[in-house]
Amino acid sequence: MEDASDLLDRQGPIYREDTAVFVSQSGETADTLLALDYALENGALCVGITNTVGSTLSRKTHCGVHINAGCEIGVASTKVSLFKFSSCNDYPNFSISYCMS
Repeated sequence: MEDASDLLDRQGPIYREDTAVFVSQSGETADTLLALDYALENGALCVGITNTVGSTLSRKTHCGVHINAGCEIGVASTKVSLFKFSSCNDYPNFSISYCMS
């Protein structure tokens, strides 16, 4: 798991057989969308998890999950952050590239 901006900075390896999961409250975070483009260019299966139906993230990924956590007010996206951590704990043996904003 790594931040989207870190993946882009180091040009991390992503291959056709990889699945990359992108998590964003708004689905419009610039570094997450750039990392998504990078993963798509490398042929990875891209999954989006967002709270915003119709966002760029939900449109550009191959498939996704809308978490329907309600409006997020404030800079710290606490609902999505909580979901990120709970998702990681639910699937400890699930090996995927995971980019978050």
